[in-house]
This record gives sequence, structure tokens and C-alpha cells, in this order.
Amino acid sequence: MALRRRRSAFRRYTSIFTVVVALIGFFISSFLRKPKIGLPINNERYIVDLESFETIINTKSKDGSHKTVVNQLLSTFIQSSYDDSLSQFLQKSEAKGSTKIGILQIYIKETLFWLLQMLLGWARPDASGFVNKASLYVGSRQQIWAVLKPAHNRKPPQKMIKPQNLLDLGSGSGTETVKLQSVLGIKPKDVTCIEDSFAMRNKLQLYGFQTKKSHNELSDTEKFTHVSLLNILDRCDMPHEILSAAIHKLETDGIIMLAIVLPFKAKVYIQKRFIKWGKPASRKPYKPLKLQPKPSYIKGQNSNTFEIALIRFVETILLHHPNLELKSWTRMPYVSSGDTHFTHYTIDMAFMVFSLSESTVG
Repeated sequence: MALRRRRSAFRRYTSIFTVVVALIGFFISSFLRKPKIGLPINNERYIVDLESFETIINTKSKDGSHKTVVNQLLSTFIQSSYDDSLSQFLQKSEAKGSTKIGILQIYIKETLFWLLQMLLGWARPDASGFVNKASLYVGSRQQIWAVLKPAHNRKPPQKMIKPQNLLDLGSGSGTETVKLQSVLGIKPKDVTCIEDSFAMRNKLQLYGFQTKKSHNELSDTEKFTHVSLLNILDRCDMPHEILSAAIHKLETDGIIMLAIVLPFKAKVYIQKRFIKWGKPASRKPYKPLKLQPKPSYIKGQNSNTFEIALIRFVETILLHHPNLELKSWTRMPYVSSGDTHFTHYTIDMAFMVFSLSESTVG
């Protein structure tokens, strides 16, 4: 009887505590600012100035090597467009800050996110993954397949008989990895994710994916039909080494998917305590990806355009990794769900598909 009374009292006090906390939260949320709507995203964010490529090809230059790259870009471009999948993502991001409870949750996550970095010295990716701060969006399944399809159509039929598997480097929370797995028709157990953040690895394991902290943990004999590096080359210390390791893990005639924010700006988030609020600790990469210098053929042109940034990036990649062949690419916005300031954020991104030349596999 006494035990029953204690349980009843505990439930009563718990209910009162819950109500009090809810009332305090509701009161606080009344003073919190609703996030502003992020920059609008429309089909203009998918457009590429192909005429600028043709102008470069027709420009007289002593060094014609760039024209080879530009010709490849012209012949392999896939036009993408705004679709329902992104619309739903943006609506979901906006809905999070449309109610008082949602606004309060955003502020709580934002506060924990910065406290973990300031007091415990966590790196930005670890803190973000731990509090589930934001979702990232590369593209829809339909958009990804549209860019992948040309590379798959060119594969000899006997190559497609091989069991398909995927190595995804820098998987984050796994939202885009799931899309790749679905598009390629690969079972979760055949997906291996490389992710440094322990919080992210825990989430990836819930999908049934294999997880590793580093590509160095892979066995020497392990090979993959597909490898993806989505927006990590500008956030790692040794991008050339990472890309070389990814290429080394590809099967003959394997496919590598590469997404990169352009213009290319590299930095690495690090662990450091007592940082300033709102300013994550970061530094330059130890061995950065040094883009090809701005050549003479763009004199008189805006060298900071998406098109020029793309040319310089692809030139750099193919110079250091000539065993790759560009099969297809597109321009899409790289989107993140928002925070206390905006409902979402977006930057320009190129999504590219390369194949590994059979003659150079080793």
C-alpha cells in the first residue's frame, strides 16, 4: 500500500513538473524571435552559362589544355531543375520555426551546439551531430539518378553483373547516403560509411550501414563499385590523399561521385575550448587542394563565377588524377536546414560523376 502511494505521488509530482516546464518554455518562447525565411531557391540556381564555355574554347591561347576540360564540361552537362523533393525539404525547415514549441527547440539546440564547442571543446561536426542541429540536402533521388545514368549506361553489360556496393566518405548523418543507396539499389549492409564524428557514426549504424572512422581502417583487398565524396574535399586536411584513397578502392570501371561547393573555399573544423559564441574553431588544411592558377584566357572576365571556379577545380582534379574520366555533371544548390536566424541556407554546388579508367587501375 505504501509503495502504491509513493508511485502515485511520484506520478503526480512528475506531471506537475512537466506542466511547469511546459509553461516556462511557452513563456520563454513568447520572447524568442522567429527565424527569417532563407534566400529563395528557384531554377536560376541550376543554370550554367554554357556560352561562356564556348567563348573560352574560341579564345586564342598559347596553352590549349584548358580547352580539353571545357569541351568535356560542355559535352557532359546534365540540366537539373527545382523539384518537389527540395520544396518539401524547405517547407519542413520552415515549419520547424513556425510554432512556439518549434522556435524553443531551435534555440535549445543552438545553445547546446555552441556550449559543447565552447566548454567541452567539441568540433563543429560532432556538436551538430550530437544535438541533431541541421539537415543537409544535396539533391533528390531523381536528380542524382539523372546524373548517374549516363555513366551506368556506358558500362559494359558484364560489368553490371558484379555485386554493387558503395563507399561513402564523410557521410554525416546519412540522409544523402540513404538516397545513394536507394538510387543504386544497394542493400544497407553493402554500404560502408567513413565518418570521423562519433555522433554521426551512431546514426549511420541505425540505417544498417557499416561504419569506419577513417578510410585507413578498410582492408587492402576491399573494393567498391561506387565511391562518393559529397562536399568533403573542402573540409579535410589532405584532399588529394583522400581522393587517391577513394580511387584506389574502386573496382575496374568503377564510378566515383563528387559534390563540391563552388567557388572552392577550404577550411577544417577543429576541437578547441573557449571559442567565441557563434564562431566555430577552424583552420586551413595542412595539405590544401591548390587550384590551378587563373589562366590568361579569363582576363577581362569575372574570375569568381561558378563556371570559372568549376573549370579550375576540374582541371586540378584531372591533373592530379588523370585516371579519372568525367562522365556527367550538373549544378544544384547545396541546402542546409536553418537555425535561430534563418529557416535555411544555400550555396552553389557542382555534382559530378567520374569513372575510373581501366588501363590505370592498380
